[in-house]
Amino acid sequence: MTDDDRLSDLDEPLPEDRQSEGKSAVEVETPRPKRPTTEVPTPRSKELRAKSADVDPGVRRLFWKLIALYKVAILGFVLGVLFWVFGSHPTRGPALVVGGTVLFVYALVLTRRGKARLDDGEFEGTEEST
Repeated sequence: MTDDDRLSDLDEPLPEDRQSEGKSAVEVETPRPKRPTTEVPTPRSKELRAKSADVDPGVRRLFWKLIALYKVAILGFVLGVLFWVFGSHPTRGPALVVGGTVLFVYALVLTRRGKARLDDGEFEGTEEST
């Protein structure tokens, strides 16, 4: 036997790989991905809009004022610490830290006053869910 005879057997498929006539090999179902939809389910949006319309304007104004104060206070404090630690602005850093701390304390005072006003029932038409 020569090398060509041994290699010619390798060119033929194995018996288990041969397909019979008319039959395919293994049939596999491939899952089809679902097409994404552009709809975002919002089952509670109407309910939330109705509830937000019932909120007293004074409470809403106080809420957004507190949100703005807390954001500015935290931003000022963090930037002040960064300026102070890295020494890029040696006078602005401590000033921002002090300003951020003062704003944070003022926001805390307003939060406590607003909570006391809500507990006293000053804002009519509001329902507490606690």
